[in-house]
Amino acid sequence: MFGLTLFDLVNVTAGLCGVYIVALSVWRIYFHPLAGFPGPRLAALTLWYESYFDVFLGGQYFKEIDRLHALYGPIVRISPNELHVKDPNWFAELYPAGNTRRRDKYAWFLSEGTDATSSATVHHHLHRQRRATYAPSFSKQAIVGYERTLIAPAVEGMCETLDQYVSQGKPVVLGTAFASITIDVVLQIWYGAPAGQPQLWSWFPKWTNPLPTLLGASHALRHFPQLFLLLSLPSSWLKNIPDVSFILNLQEASNSLAASAIEAKKPNVLHRVYSSALPSGERSPKRLAAEGFSFVMAATESTAQTVASILYHLADNPPILRELRAQMGRVMEECQGEPTWNDLEQLRYLRHIVMEGMRVTASVTGRLARVAPDETLTYGTWVIPPGTPVSMDHHFTHLDPSIFEDPTSFDPFRWQRAADEGSPLDRYLIPFGRGSRMCIGINVAKAVIYRTIAEMVLRYDMELYQTTREDVDIVRDNLMGATKAGSQGIRLLLSKREEKKLVSLAN
Repeated sequence: MFGLTLFDLVNVTAGLCGVYIVALSVWRIYFHPLAGFPGPRLAALTLWYESYFDVFLGGQYFKEIDRLHALYGPIVRISPNELHVKDPNWFAELYPAGNTRRRDKYAWFLSEGTDATSSATVHHHLHRQRRATYAPSFSKQAIVGYERTLIAPAVEGMCETLDQYVSQGKPVVLGTAFASITIDVVLQIWYGAPAGQPQLWSWFPKWTNPLPTLLGASHALRHFPQLFLLLSLPSSWLKNIPDVSFILNLQEASNSLAASAIEAKKPNVLHRVYSSALPSGERSPKRLAAEGFSFVMAATESTAQTVASILYHLADNPPILRELRAQMGRVMEECQGEPTWNDLEQLRYLRHIVMEGMRVTASVTGRLARVAPDETLTYGTWVIPPGTPVSMDHHFTHLDPSIFEDPTSFDPFRWQRAADEGSPLDRYLIPFGRGSRMCIGINVAKAVIYRTIAEMVLRYDMELYQTTREDVDIVRDNLMGATKAGSQGIRLLLSKREEKKLVSLAN
């Protein structure tokens, strides 16, 4: 056509692509709405800058962002379309409480796909509608009601398994052990599943093996969404891939549990949502199964990692552990051997240990990008156009040396010292996020953390087994913080103490 040969067409196409790339580069550097913001030109030009650190170097962009802030200041353009702010005092502006100021999620950043689940809901109003339906089931009052019937038995079941390791003198990998508690509790709350469900899955004990790899894959899926096409392959093929087979097994289990939950007469969140006034599309079994799967993935690893980290620091700091046991003993006497989650949370020394564990672990490393679609935000003299994705990090705040002296040290006493000096640090502790999209599972996580720590401290003597701080410190961003490659996890040798435990709550 038009006398052009194939060679001519290739040359024309290449030329047009070249012109497009040059024009796009000029636009992004000089005329883009974010052109005036500080940051490296390469990051402003292309997402390949980010993909190099996250995909090819394995979750290292969060460290590069920190380096960029050291060079350019508290607000930096980290990609062609996104700004990042490093200022703990600006959290309330980007993540406001209540629902009067609209905040959407950044669709590009959601590697799991958009709007399928609450955690991946882009639009503010849809998220608000979904959360309002789920929230009553995860209120503190609701979780307190589950303490005797779900949480205490799950903790006791885990301890019965640990007792077997004690009798055999074998070390325990804490992440795997504690993952079973939260997933057991979440499956019962969401699906009304039978207690001890994880023990029925032959593939579940391998939880901690594939999860870091799968979470790390989120970077590749974000930058190369074409990889989602692999999911269209026959499941029989995909199940030959060990890490992928784990996810497929968990999804199939979620679908099966969802179908049972809809038919079940016993109360569960999924059945209540299915019977609610939400639009029919929001109540489809497929979407509700996906929602439950998302809850399990979001709640389990973060809680297990936090509990394991706290126990590492207790085992590594015997004086702190001894003082905690002494104070726990007094609580046991005051509560006649049946302290509740509320009693444990009111024990200031334990509360500060949990707070410090959440802080120093800083397990959420994935930046939380938000878009104010109809509001012009300002940071100092900088004016941020509406619709601009802006992100911040929990990790940077929790380890900020200007707020927390010697930030990587485990020092539970810092919280009381700061309060005594009239400068409490509580507002800088944000492990569950802040604002209208903060983690809906906060009460489940806290109840599990407090009861598990108390049970472990009372029931066992603990000795670190071939475990160092390198097995605890976060060095990679897989959405959840990840430790060094090749780490065997936090391992303890346990021995039974005299019979002081919280099992009476489980009876």
